[in-house]
Amino acid sequence: MKLNFLRILFFLLFLFIAGFFLTVSNSLSAQDIPEPAQCYFNAVAASDLSGLEQCFQPDAVIIDVNRKISSIEAIRTWAENEVIGGRYEILSIVSQAQDQFKLLIKFVPPGLWSKLSKGFRAHYTFDFKQGKIIRMDLQYA
Repeated sequence: MKLNFLRILFFLLFLFIAGFFLTVSNSLSAQDIPEPAQCYFNAVAASDLSGLEQCFQPDAVIIDVNRKISSIEAIRTWAENEVIGGRYEILSIVSQAQDQFKLLIKFVPPGLWSKLSKGFRAHYTFDFKQGKIIRMDLQYA
């Protein structure tokens, strides 16, 4: 009984922390974001590298401006060095289709940048395959 209470308490704490780091614009709700993309944002907010890996297909690719990041291992390294611990604000949905979703976001990188910067705006385009991210294209807005 006590263990279940602790699990529920931990889950509620996780939701509170995730809500603090992931802000969805007033006109949007988390339900407007497809599950694979929401998985990514939740993992970043929770600093959960293992959870982040679960959001991607094994052969996924990220295009970060002009850099191509291929393989789960490379994505994990990229996320650990540049994304985990950062803060997102989802500003708007730009476009959506069955297997693709594009957002305008504001991202404040982790670490020193979060103290010195107000962040930047970017377009995040997610391509999905079998319920996971197969490709992400990240471009400055």
